[in-house]
Order: sequence, then structure tokens, then C-alpha cells
Amino acid sequence: MRRVEESVSKFKNRIEKDGKLSSDRLIRKMIEQIDRYRERLFAAPVVVDTPNGKITVYPQRANNILEQFFPGMRRAHRRKTGNDCMRREFRSMLADTPLIRNLENPEYMKILLDGKENLEELFAQLGESAIKDMEKSRVENSHILPGYATLAKLKELPEKIVSLLAHVKKEEISNRIL
Repeated sequence: MRRVEESVSKFKNRIEKDGKLSSDRLIRKMIEQIDRYRERLFAAPVVVDTPNGKITVYPQRANNILEQFFPGMRRAHRRKTGNDCMRREFRSMLADTPLIRNLENPEYMKILLDGKENLEELFAQLGESAIKDMEKSRVENSHILPGYATLAKLKELPEKIVSLLAHVKKEEISNRIL
């Protein structure tokens, strides 16, 4: 990390000495960002105690994970549909859907499964109360418009919808006759 910091400092000094470069608005903005976030850019790694001993964690300096996630998702969408625009797909996607990509990470799966062979075995071990808790959490965190959750819980909802549709069809028929 020290070598990187030294290289960035040399780069910055070289730019500041060059009148043409230092007068460029975008380059000045970049230098301001380097100065502003210097402590975070070159922060020392963190040593963490784990059950297996101490490990050194080098924090991400940027949001590389998200920067890699969306282009990969877009590429997969293009391959699947031939369509480059993902606006409609993102709008229809549940908020937590991108988290499914974590299932491709072997270390994440090892932690998640906690010694189980596969997800089926893990879910089979979950009790009914845990599933109800997850469902309650999902409903509380979902983006359902106010009133729709109450409406969806009505036992007679299917019958009401059928009767409304039947009524609409009768009106359509009578309007077409007139």
C-alpha cells in the first residue's frame, strides 16, 4: 500500500508541476478527490481475529463488486433475450433478486450451508416458524403499495375478482348490443 501511495503522490506532483495539465478542469477535480479521500485510499489493512486465527483484510477502495455485477447481469440479459435494454427487467425485479448472485460464490455457500450438503437439506432443517419469520420479513420489506397487502389477505378475493369480471363482461356485451 505504501508503494501505491508513493506512486500516486509522484503522479500528483508531476501533474501539479505541469501547467497545462494542472489547468485542466477535470484533472483538477481528480486531484481534489485524491486529496479529499487520501486517508481512505491508503488506509492500512485490518487484522481480524477469527476462530481459525488472525487474518488480514484489505478493504475495497471502491465499489468494485457492484461495478462488476451490473455489466455481467446486462451481458447475461443480452445473451438470453438479444435485447440490450434492461429497464423493464429491472423495474419488474424484486429488490433482493441481485443477492441470488451470491449463490455462485463458493465461500458464501460454505458459510450459508454450514455443513449441509445443499440448499434443499438446509431448507428441510428450517422449522415452520423460521419460514413464517422469513415470510413476515419479506412482506414487511417488500415494495407493495399501501392497501394491497390487506387486499391480498382477503379469503374471498378470487370470488370477488371473478364476479367483477363477470359483471364487466355483461356490461361490455350490453354496450356492444346498444
